[in-house]
Amino acid sequence: LPVMLEDGTFVGSDGQLWVRYSKDGVPITVKELFPNMFPLSFGLQQISTNMVLLMTNSGTIIVMEMDGNPVAELSLRGEVERYNGTFIPIAPAVVNGNTFYILTQFREDNGPVGTLGEQRLYAIEYHDRLVNKLNINWAYNFQREIEIDVNELASFKHSDTKLRYRSRGKLHGKAGRKTRKHNQKENISRTEQNVGKVETHFELLFDNFTDTVFVALYPPAEMGVPSFWGIKDNGDSPTQSFSLKNTTITGMTYYQWAMADTLSSSIDVRNNVNVPRPLAGPQLWVVKDSNKLCAFDSSGNEEKVLDLAAILNVPLLITTPILSTRPRHPDEDIIVFGIKTLEITEEFKELAKSHGVEAVASSYVVAIDTLENDDVNVDAGLVAWMIPTPSDGEVKGQ
Repeated sequence: LPVMLEDGTFVGSDGQLWVRYSKDGVPITVKELFPNMFPLSFGLQQISTNMVLLMTNSGTIIVMEMDGNPVAELSLRGEVERYNGTFIPIAPAVVNGNTFYILTQFREDNGPVGTLGEQRLYAIEYHDRLVNKLNINWAYNFQREIEIDVNELASFKHSDTKLRYRSRGKLHGKAGRKTRKHNQKENISRTEQNVGKVETHFELLFDNFTDTVFVALYPPAEMGVPSFWGIKDNGDSPTQSFSLKNTTITGMTYYQWAMADTLSSSIDVRNNVNVPRPLAGPQLWVVKDSNKLCAFDSSGNEEKVLDLAAILNVPLLITTPILSTRPRHPDEDIIVFGIKTLEITEEFKELAKSHGVEAVASSYVVAIDTLENDDVNVDAGLVAWMIPTPSDGEVKGQ
């Protein structure tokens, strides 16, 4: 995806060409990149007013000026079980000022991604200086290099601090490389199957209120269980805030605001009266099990669960990333997302009718008021609004 700059112009690249367009769509700059960086792992990400971040499928991290001139480059080389390789980005980076966080997975030289099952989170900082512009502040490994039988996966406990994986011998049998070559199609990982695509299993989000990186992780090569992590950035080292196993997270959102006031006057929607309420603090909302909205604190405690199938009275799937917004005088999160209904129930038709919608389509954009600071415990939440999509097109983007 391209990046829109403050002056309204756009820059974009596929790794081969660098282009910049005016806000009217007129080309300003079109130039070939050298060396060729095609294909890029993910879209461009702005890290300052005049710098963008690019990540390639070869594991190279590049910082470019807006005119397409590279200013810094770093290759995430590493070693697992005495095998050399590169840590390949598997999710879009998240940016906090000049520091960005990259989730990666190890690829042995000349081997497929995920063969040795090591996933690593990097914290990398950009410095505007003559040399050593990109500095790795720290790296956090999510797996330990120990042997484990696949049957042991079911015995994982929440007290485990790291996911484990099978070693090369366990994964490929005594024949090692010969067995892998013969079964390469069967052993290929989720990540390799989705090269160049945003893999919804992997999610990153940074909370600058607690300096915590939230990570929704899927195990490499199906050798473990999905998990949800909180990694605190201490500047030069990471600390694990929490780790939840057997937790499938497919989307995250986090509304942050200046906590200057402690009270806000707002409207009680049920009684239509103006009442003072405490402002809602920063809170992480995630999509869990494809159809539930869950609120977590920075320690990994689940504070609230909204079952969307119960709220909307229809079986459904969330098909987009989720977005958090708040009124001008915020007292709670409103979560916006796209859904696809699996069937149309009479109850859903009545709900849609109350919002001025005729429920004949299967795809909608929905806003849920979480009511998180309300005195009344409304577990079902509140549908703020809902609209069908044109031509019943399934919503994918945000």
